[in-house]
Amino acid sequence: MRISINTTNRQTIAIIRPRRDLFALLFLGWWIVLWAVGEITLTNIMAGGAQAFLSGHVPNTISTFRTMWPLIAAGLIGWTILGAGMIIGLVWELAGHEELASTPAALTISRRVFLKSASKAFAADQIRELRADASSGWWTSNLEQWGLGGGKIAFEHKGKTVRCGRGITEAEARAIVAGLRPPGDAGKGVEKPHPTSVVA
Repeated sequence: MRISINTTNRQTIAIIRPRRDLFALLFLGWWIVLWAVGEITLTNIMAGGAQAFLSGHVPNTISTFRTMWPLIAAGLIGWTILGAGMIIGLVWELAGHEELASTPAALTISRRVFLKSASKAFAADQIRELRADASSGWWTSNLEQWGLGGGKIAFEHKGKTVRCGRGITEAEARAIVAGLRPPGDAGKGVEKPHPTSVVA
């Protein structure tokens, strides 16, 4: 079960797991190996150039390093950020999931990886227009699968749009929204969870 919605007592919990596509996982693992080689290479160039610059024993290297170090440093920073994002994506794909918990008092969004979790609760009386919203765009939709980006479930909270439900389709988002709010709710919050169970 990649997506499940269950209601117990006065709480509805939707659990959203990544698709865990084997080909994508293998490709990402291979890419991270190449990234590590590039990271080590750029780090060694920076370290060697800095050492030569400080020692003053290799004039040619010093001259080259003085000219190229801004480009190399920028490349190392960008490469490190890119690799960190890919590693986060791989860990999320292997061991992460998103959890939406609805009670009469609040909607809590939790993102869990292994035993670690980050949660944020939103008071039910301050939530408006809980809805399925696939308007995030192609690029953001692809990032969602790897634990990045917002998601296809949205609501308004204190004048800001909050998104959750990463890596799901619009149809799955509609099913989750229907489970988190009662029939007849005009998108004005999640005051009374509707007992339901949906598996996708």
